[in-house]
Amino acid sequence: MKEAVESFEPDVVLTHHLWLLTALVREAFPELPVFAFSHGSDLRQMEKNRKHRLKVINSCRKLDGIFALNDFQKRRICEFYDVSPEMIKITGAGYDKNCFNEHNSEAPRKPGQIVYAGKISKAKGVKSLLDAFEIVSSRRPGAELCIAGSGKGMEYDSLAGRAKKMKGVRLMGNMDQCELAKLFRQSGVFALPSFYEGLPLVLVEAAACGMKLVVSELGGLKDWFGQEMMASQNSITVPLPRMVSVDKPLEQDEDDYAQRFADAISTQIDRASGTEDSSIRKEFVKRKSWESVFDEIEKHI
Repeated sequence: MKEAVESFEPDVVLTHHLWLLTALVREAFPELPVFAFSHGSDLRQMEKNRKHRLKVINSCRKLDGIFALNDFQKRRICEFYDVSPEMIKITGAGYDKNCFNEHNSEAPRKPGQIVYAGKISKAKGVKSLLDAFEIVSSRRPGAELCIAGSGKGMEYDSLAGRAKKMKGVRLMGNMDQCELAKLFRQSGVFALPSFYEGLPLVLVEAAACGMKLVVSELGGLKDWFGQEMMASQNSITVPLPRMVSVDKPLEQDEDDYAQRFADAISTQIDRASGTEDSSIRKEFVKRKSWESVFDEIEKHI
């Protein structure tokens, strides 16, 4: 970092995550303006890893500004880091519209093809998604589930091993953005069953490619989507089960959660099969482009 600052001589430093790296940057360069972006996973670290909490709080309180994804996240930052609301600006997150769009579709869309993209772990709800897909596929024998992403350790091995044995499930591995966009344009429903997230940009990317969304009822999601998007047929939010910890559901509630998720997926498959008024969805993704987000960031800096 010192080599980068000495050679580049920045006017402003931008860091990501209100966690250890941001704390180090703030302490290393007290003479420079430093702004940090919160992505949500940093708040999870604050809850789970108490060992470093005090160091992070003391450093983050000295930042020149913080960018948050939504009002919900802003309130949690104020609570966890003991900073004033005036220090935090809401900018959301942006997507690459040159990659994620409905243009140049390489193949007809399959309404019954469901996609998940992200880390393959229980905290991301992948077990619940597999449970839900078993229900969906029993109703719709032609349904498919594409899982893009990877993981590690015994948890990944268990989930991946189960997925490989299930009819209609494909493990896609890690995909670059253009490959993922191509898959989105050919699929009907994007499913995100996570128990904890910031505000996942992949939801906007999927919507930009014309997909219907099924997503767990994440904190801040309604504010980020807006009333029109939430009330439209473009998205369905599924209430979370009761939680034991920030990213672990109560085991006895998991079956009901999978059932609700399966019902929502079935509804969105039907909607993806019909015609739609896409004006609300297109207006939503337009506001989430990197150009729009950067304008806000630049204005605040």
